[in-house]
Amino acid sequence: MIALFLLKEKENLLFFWLYLLLVMGFGALQIFFSPTVLFESINQFVNEKLNIFFEIFTWVGSGWTYGAVCLLVLIFNRKYFWLFVSSFAATSLVAQTIKYFLPNVARPVEFFSQQKIAINFPIGAEELHWNSFPSGHTISAFSMFLLLSLLSKNKIVVLLCFVSAVLVALSRVYLTAHFVRDIYWGMILGTEITSLMCFGCLKIK
Repeated sequence: MIALFLLKEKENLLFFWLYLLLVMGFGALQIFFSPTVLFESINQFVNEKLNIFFEIFTWVGSGWTYGAVCLLVLIFNRKYFWLFVSSFAATSLVAQTIKYFLPNVARPVEFFSQQKIAINFPIGAEELHWNSFPSGHTISAFSMFLLLSLLSKNKIVVLLCFVSAVLVALSRVYLTAHFVRDIYWGMILGTEITSLMCFGCLKIK
């Protein structure tokens, strides 16, 4: 992956190694299982308690949260402000460009409705039908938490950043907004684009 090669000299590579394992693991699952099977394997766990957790957590990957983090960085660590802003802009631009050229990719609600297959729809979740690929929330989450992890030398903090990014991605499938395929490419785009921004533009030292 680009991330590992570009940032191989950084002190803390935990986020990247976990990311690499995740890419390989989810990649293998998509080879052996269809998108519908992978979606249904997560959809079966929909219940009221998890609804609240994932409905709150999915906002962690929103553009509003990323923007708020950028403002906090401006206040507390101005040195890295433009890195956060440029990464936010680059990942958002890529996500929206792809969605613009692939507007008719059905989300789970639309897909299963067309197939006349009933799914568990979380109460309170936003009902979305199109522009499924890729997951914008996942792109933002992996970009934002990657940057936050690079600012810390504490492995526990780095691990929490990675887990948070993964939970945002899973929340998008749980809330019927995306298929596993969408979050898979979301985490790759978010991590790789942000790595390029770190290496080529501002470089964290």
